[in-house]
Amino acid sequence: MELAESGTKFGTKFEEALAPQDLSALTEDCSAVAQPLGAVALAARRPERDTARAMAEEKVEVRNEAVRRLFSAFESDTDAFRDTLHPEIQWFPIEENRTPTKGVEAAMWNRNEWLDTWDEHRLDLEEVVEEGDDVVALVHITARGTTSGVETDIRFYAQLKVRDGKVIYIYDHEDRAAALEAAGLRE
Repeated sequence: MELAESGTKFGTKFEEALAPQDLSALTEDCSAVAQPLGAVALAARRPERDTARAMAEEKVEVRNEAVRRLFSAFESDTDAFRDTLHPEIQWFPIEENRTPTKGVEAAMWNRNEWLDTWDEHRLDLEEVVEEGDDVVALVHITARGTTSGVETDIRFYAQLKVRDGKVIYIYDHEDRAAALEAAGLRE
């Protein structure tokens, strides 16, 4: 399957792209600059995903409702996730070297291909800096590949923008300072 906007094929490509040996510098860089404020557990094991239970363990506050709903629905609720996306969504995912996906269908395809790659997947928010419709979240993902069994442990800074109550922009940064600057945020 190929996506016109990104021109990229998926499958085990996610597993290959996020193999631990390839991401050691990224993980070390993000870990070194992050001061975790807690963790929002948005985790589940396939086939039973229990995001509601995980959200009950929430320790990081996400005040922006659209961003909170996006992360809450990512793993377990396709329709709710779709509802958080602005029709003009642009997503620059880290696993695809920030090749942009444009539009709701492209974003949904990216999300679904990502989740289908992993047998086990856990997404935690460890820090959130936000002002109004601009949000930067330190995302921590641990996962095990369905096909390869490769385990991945990665942290990155998701920069999100909201318009009309929906997420219109996501850019995954390796560096905290760059994410905050791009979002126009300060601590």
